[in-house]
Amino acid sequence: MKDDNREKKKKLISIFIIAVMVLSTLGVVIFGFTDSGQNSDYGGIGFKQANQKWSAKINGISYQFNLHPTQLDSLNVSSNVMSMLKNAQVVGITYDPESALKQEMALAQYELSSVLQQNGKLVVNGFTKKTSFKVPVITCGNSSVETPILIMEDGNSTHIRSDSSCIILEAGQDGEFIALSERLQYGFLDVIK
Repeated sequence: MKDDNREKKKKLISIFIIAVMVLSTLGVVIFGFTDSGQNSDYGGIGFKQANQKWSAKINGISYQFNLHPTQLDSLNVSSNVMSMLKNAQVVGITYDPESALKQEMALAQYELSSVLQQNGKLVVNGFTKKTSFKVPVITCGNSSVETPILIMEDGNSTHIRSDSSCIILEAGQDGEFIALSERLQYGFLDVIK
């Protein structure tokens, strides 16, 4: 009789464990994983953080950013720079392919190009020097009112400035070109005024 009770207890425990596993799996399938991200508003736009990215729907388009606008709104960008980007038909984005920060520059170029293209701008990406890649050489000498050139340069300070129809992003440390690129994106999208 003791053996029968033990067998019943083992079966009940086994059934309980199986039920918990099945119900847990169903819960994940039906309700999804819980997201421990943060929600934040900036200028009337809702931002949600998930997987170390900030996402927001701006003018009906979903975007992802590495940095929240509050982390970038202290970076001053002249209205001249924003109007150049907004009024341009074509934008050239370029950098030195031999820069120590070339990987970050390439990522900043890609992310900024994506936002501009999603908003109807034709973007031409290039380098400031000839390389073995089939990429155009683009410098500030190619800029015009209709086609401003955005150039990323190594420097000792972090800032955005303009020289005629050339927009210059200058930085000297990891992470700064992404910050400058996203500051331009937020300004272009009228998130940061």
